[in-house]
Formats: sequence, structure tokens, C-alpha cells
Amino acid sequence: MLNPEKPEKTRIFHLAAVILAMLLWSTAFAASKKAYLTIPPLTLGAGRSLVATLGLFLVALALGQLRLPRRQDLFLLVLSGILGVTCNFVLQNIAISLTSASEGVMICATFPLITVILERLVHGVGVSPGKAIGIGLAIIGVAVITGLHNLGEENNWRLLGDLLLMLNGIAWTFYSFLTRRFIKVYSPISLTFFQTAAGTIFLLPLTCLEVSQWQAPSATAIGITIFLGLFCSVGGYLAYNFGLERLSTGTAVSLFNLMPVFGVLFAVLTLREDIDLIQLAGGVIVMVGVFLSVCGKNTPEETAEKVT
Repeated sequence: MLNPEKPEKTRIFHLAAVILAMLLWSTAFAASKKAYLTIPPLTLGAGRSLVATLGLFLVALALGQLRLPRRQDLFLLVLSGILGVTCNFVLQNIAISLTSASEGVMICATFPLITVILERLVHGVGVSPGKAIGIGLAIIGVAVITGLHNLGEENNWRLLGDLLLMLNGIAWTFYSFLTRRFIKVYSPISLTFFQTAAGTIFLLPLTCLEVSQWQAPSATAIGITIFLGLFCSVGGYLAYNFGLERLSTGTAVSLFNLMPVFGVLFAVLTLREDIDLIQLAGGVIVMVGVFLSVCGKNTPEETAEKVT
């Protein structure tokens, strides 16, 4: 059981962990797009999830943190795995195949707003004015970075992809709610392993829908699958779950606005793409917005959520 009285200064490590998760996850959009050349979306998600399950099992076993979940927790643990792994991989991978990578990252910037609304409806958690302004600024900054003004052409498939990503945001919020509940009982490694394993079990049968699309995967696609499993899943989920030990759900999800910033940086560093002053300004706006949303004063409900 975690001690809620840990010094508040340790919160910086949990913030850093969630930021690391955003850094890792921001690479998944472009990487997945490249893997789709020889591996269809659901199969890629299942392969990534299998790699992650094996990796987490070995880590948990090596650290002696592999323990069976309590019987009374089993249903909600499996549900969290379905929401955070099965739904996440299915909705995200299909959506990315339908929409552009930059537009997909933009839609992820709506996750904090979705979380604020659901926290209010489900838990009665309000949001302080400073945090509300921060979330709004971050979304505006993301729109500037990704060039939302250039995404207006009619394309029903892209619209469907965007809607699937927003649905994924709802599933992810409830995953975060459940994870905060269990992170006080299980270690991040043990919890992430059981969630990933449960999600994988429900994800594997869905690959049968893509049997007609199967082909010999390229070496690049195999490498991307391993990268997604070990770094984006194992590393990303462990970091995010660790961060939820001390952060409210709204604060953790507000950091999703950093993903477009990291995405642009990856494009500049790895693909030698140019960055213009407008995108740079958007990055600054996002940083200011995230700072306000993370450092703004907590409402009483948010404070209670972090320590219960």
C-alpha cells in the first residue's frame, strides 16, 4: 500500500514519468503508419501487445513483483486492461490507418477536455480557472503546431478516424480512473503486466478479421512492432502508471498536449523536416498551457482524489 504522506516534492518525479510516457507514445503514430505497409492495424496492435506482455512478465519476474491479483479486484482489473489495451490499440490503430498522423496527434489533445468533463460527471471533480485556461491554451497551441487550418478537406474516412480517436479518449479516461484505484494496491510493474495480459487476450481474436490482409512482414515492420511493444507499451505504460501514484487523473491526462510538441521534434531530428515560426509559437503556447494546467491550484476534489 502506498503512503499518501510522501513529501510533495516527490511529485516532480511522477510528473517526469508521465512526460516520459508522452515522449514514448508520441513516436507511435508515425511508426505505426510505416508498419502498416506489411502489417494490418489490428495485427500490429496484437503483436505489439504480445511483445509488451512478454517483456513485462520477464521484468516482473526478475524483480520479484509477479503476484496474483486479489479475487475481488479481478473483474475491474480485466476491464481496465480491455479499456487501456484492447480498446486503445483497436481504436488507435484503425484510426491512424484512416486519418493522418498529425491529425491523430491533434485529436489526442482533446483527451484532457474529455477527462475534465468525465471527472465532473463521474466523480464530481471540478477544475480550477487556472487549469481550465491552461488546457484551453494547450489545445490552441496544438492546433497551431499541427496546422489545423490545413485539415479542412472533406474526407469521410478521416472523419471516422477522428471520431474513433475521440472514443478512445473516453476509454482512456476510464482506464485512468481504474488504474488510480489499483495503483495504491499493486506495484506499477505488476499492475501493468496484468492489464496488458488481459487486454492482449481480448485483442488476439480480433486479428482474425484481417486474415485476408496477412503477408510476410518486412524486417522494418517487425522492428517497429518490437519497438512499439518494449518502448511505447512497456516503458510508456509503466511510466504513466507510476505517475498516477501522485497525480490526479486530470493532471496526468493534461500532459497529452505535449505529444504534438514531441512529434514535431522527432520529425525535425529524425526526418530533417523544417519547423517554421508558427509551429515554434504553437509549441511555446502548448508549454505555457501545460504549465498552467499542471501547476495550477487544485480544487478540493482533485486534492482528495490524489490521496485516496
